[in-house]
Amino acid sequence: MTSAAGNVPFPTPTPLDPPTLLAAAERSINNPPVGQAANREAIHRAVSTAYYSVFHASNADALAAVPSNRQNPGAWTDTYREMRHGRAARYLQRNLRHLSGPGQRLAQNFSQLKTAREAADYDPNTTIGLQAAQRWIRQARSALAALNTLSLAERVTLANITLYGRP
Repeated sequence: MTSAAGNVPFPTPTPLDPPTLLAAAERSINNPPVGQAANREAIHRAVSTAYYSVFHASNADALAAVPSNRQNPGAWTDTYREMRHGRAARYLQRNLRHLSGPGQRLAQNFSQLKTAREAADYDPNTTIGLQAAQRWIRQARSALAALNTLSLAERVTLANITLYGRP
């Protein structure tokens, strides 16, 4: 694509792919080098990556519209980056009553995964075992499956909640 002026390429933003993130998390802990177990760093990274698969899916889904402002290609990215981890988790918990069963499962999984990611990334005293990491990856898959069942109307509600704190 080119800009309206015709001479500057219009970079179409591409969010990270959630299933690819989960596959990378699984590979990192389920396929360590021959003769070795998955190390602590790989396990913690896998938990963090599992959370980010849900974060990016929720965020990209909230902005399902194709980026189209060729005069300001950064506008879509700015909006994408507007979702804040802590705020989104708090907003989702406060607005569970506005979501269906799958939407509530997604919200709960999002919040729990965020907490696990923070422990994995920021708490040097936390040690997460392989089975726990595999459980977090399964939970991320469950959250993505729930997201995929939501109607368009509920996805809009979810976007409003995660970005603005209201349905």
